[in-house]
Amino acid sequence: MGVPAFFRWLSEKYPRTVLDMVEQRPQVVDGVPLPMDLRAPNPNNMEFDNLYIDMNGIIHPCSHPEDRPTPKTEAEMFVNVMVYVDRIFAAVRPRRLVFLAIDGVAPRAKMNQQRTRRFRSAGDARERHEIKVATRQEMVEMGLPVPPEELDKEWDSNVITPGTEFMVTLASYLRFYVAHRVNTCKAWQQVKVLFSDGSEPGEGEHKIMDFIRKERAQPGYDPNTRHILHGLDADLIMLALATHEPHFTILREQVFFGRRGRDGPQVSAAQSAFDAMQGQKADDGLARGEGSRFPYLKPFQMLHIPTLREYLEEEFRSLRDLPFGYNFERVVDDFVFLCFFVGNDFLPHLPSLDIRDGAIDFLLNVYKRVLPAMGDYLTAPGGTVNLEQVDIILAEVGRVEDEVFRRRRAGEEQHQARLNRRVREVERRHGGTVQELSARIVPADVQPLGRPKLPHPVPRLSPMASPFLPAPPGPSPEEKNMKNKSVAQQLREKLKKPKRELENGVAGVEGGPEASDAPIGDDCEAGMKHELDHTTKMETPIIEACDGAKPVKRVKTEDSNIMDDKTDLVILKEPGSVTALGMSVEVCLETTTSAQDSQEGTKEVEEDEEDVGDDAMGEEEDKEEFEDPHIVVPPELEGTELAAAQKELAERVKSKQEARLDRLKEEIEDTIRYHEAGWKDRYYQNKLKKQNLEKGGGREHMYRTYIEGLCWVFQYYYRGCQAWGWFYPFHYAPFASDLVNIERYHVAFEAGKPLRPLEQLMAVLPPESADALPVPLARLMTSQDSPIKDFYPRDVEVDPNGKAMPWLWVTLLPFIDETRLLDAGGRGCARQSVCGG
Repeated sequence: MGVPAFFRWLSEKYPRTVLDMVEQRPQVVDGVPLPMDLRAPNPNNMEFDNLYIDMNGIIHPCSHPEDRPTPKTEAEMFVNVMVYVDRIFAAVRPRRLVFLAIDGVAPRAKMNQQRTRRFRSAGDARERHEIKVATRQEMVEMGLPVPPEELDKEWDSNVITPGTEFMVTLASYLRFYVAHRVNTCKAWQQVKVLFSDGSEPGEGEHKIMDFIRKERAQPGYDPNTRHILHGLDADLIMLALATHEPHFTILREQVFFGRRGRDGPQVSAAQSAFDAMQGQKADDGLARGEGSRFPYLKPFQMLHIPTLREYLEEEFRSLRDLPFGYNFERVVDDFVFLCFFVGNDFLPHLPSLDIRDGAIDFLLNVYKRVLPAMGDYLTAPGGTVNLEQVDIILAEVGRVEDEVFRRRRAGEEQHQARLNRRVREVERRHGGTVQELSARIVPADVQPLGRPKLPHPVPRLSPMASPFLPAPPGPSPEEKNMKNKSVAQQLREKLKKPKRELENGVAGVEGGPEASDAPIGDDCEAGMKHELDHTTKMETPIIEACDGAKPVKRVKTEDSNIMDDKTDLVILKEPGSVTALGMSVEVCLETTTSAQDSQEGTKEVEEDEEDVGDDAMGEEEDKEEFEDPHIVVPPELEGTELAAAQKELAERVKSKQEARLDRLKEEIEDTIRYHEAGWKDRYYQNKLKKQNLEKGGGREHMYRTYIEGLCWVFQYYYRGCQAWGWFYPFHYAPFASDLVNIERYHVAFEAGKPLRPLEQLMAVLPPESADALPVPLARLMTSQDSPIKDFYPRDVEVDPNGKAMPWLWVTLLPFIDETRLLDAGGRGCARQSVCGG
């Protein structure tokens, strides 16, 4: 996540750092994508050697997208991920290396943020469900068609966490995907492929940076290597600067702000011109209708780090005559460090430094003004922070805190005054209050009770419309027979299946994790053949989709199946270790200790998300509950009628959520009143903040640990994780004026070791996601008799902290006591062997 709004600030201050990427999209003839030669020159007139993909940055949007329907099965999500990797590879066309990195267990400092996000996600889902229930009832009473309640069930995105069955299965799919690519596509055969899954500790982007640092230290390293890293996190920009590589590019999806952002993705002029030269329509890959190429919905942009470095050289030109010697590389390091003050994933930002208030520009101006008199830079090579110099910067910030808070308040009042003027103008023009005008509006698509007739069919997004990946196989005979059965009958038939079959189920393309019988582990060969039969059965061969390559001949040895000497697939399993693994198409999936391997088959099998027809209430006992003449029976829907009802429900729910936000803006009170004298006393005497301080160890401990945190983050960016167990034990940050004489703090860290995947799951998941864990550990999260039940509150206290928007509120989750967690988890594991690895 990194620094909120940092990319916007950067792209507006240094606009030429961001360029639109031109992509060669495949020609489509009669619905069939024509093959492309990915060994041809990159259409952007620049070449890249090494491609790095922070996989979590594409797993999330491919699994629970915001701009299209959620995939129906987890297997469909896995396919989306592979399709998106294909798109990135085709756009970049790397010449030497591809590194796919999935997040593993994170440092404890990051876990606190992950825990907050996941608890918020569970709370938001609960709130949406409550709003949907109320909205559904309103629609029934109004005589509007209502979609079946079964479709309201949301997929739990919290399973995108290392150690879950979902992540283990995804890693298996990706191993097979890479093996297939290097066996059938010449462009993939010419690069080395690295893959690091969730079993290796560390965040994906930091695994990548660790690899780059090690490569730079090797004799014979080419300093002109051209790197490109795909990811949306703003901290990737700082990580790229920290490498000091002269040729580094960040690849990300198109982002527009303000009015341009509301218009959605837009095709760049360069892309339109390129498409015209290729004889393509500009929107061939962007249409959202039937056969849509979903990966192309958001065009790519490139942020060039060399251009940013040139901007920074010009920004700090005035420092070239420093009395202690000018070193631009150290200035870059100081710039990275200063950005930590306005936000990072490990510490709350200082209250007086908000990037939207111009905090970075202010810090840069202070830095340029005081650096000549400081005697040294803020940082030193190797990830060291010079606290004596940092103290000078903090003193400058502390001196202007009062003025910052006053100006912030004045800006908020001016903004509110503008909004009020607009409201009054609308009311004057239309003759009535906003509430009265809203009540007069009748949605144009409101239909009476019954089945609405729409003038145009609503197209369904194709889950596998990829020019690089085969189309999914059609439904099996069993699924065709099941389609018209009632939901209750389907559930009964599933429950009749043998217990062991349910335990060993692995996601397949047809039915997801619940429907497949492909094993992972003992029968590897048979399992992969099952994957070949069900996942890669092709209507359009993958081989043609690349460049007409034939499978690579290989010589089988006693140790491994070795491909030709041009291609290596490397699986990273332990920190710092790299083992080469030759993979054939019938590659044996590795057994990974995780929730999937260990969990007993006691979880209830979830129902497939199928469209329910007119016989959805099949059983007589189900019909009886609607015999009351006073109950309005919603009509049964299908096809376009169902899509229209879902859209109507979604719009009404969204309207209620927006109304709630409007109420919060009026109800939330700024009790601290930073713009008035005495704000600091009110801040520390606030009940919630006072309690948090007492639990954490007091103000002095807050000051010390915040400075420790700044040093920890800087070392993390430049040397990797130096202390797995360190974290900031407060929910609030101190003020800059509190951090004085910080050179008195001696900062040292103990390396420690990372948690295991299941232990991290217990540390970050809310009780609503307990099903992602083996039953003995899940009970520790949900049982009232659990010795650690206080770690998993259902209702989490929040502090609006003067902010109107809920996502800006401080979530006051209790910090995990690692000793208690491991002790309780160990007892849970003792009752059942589930905690290997």
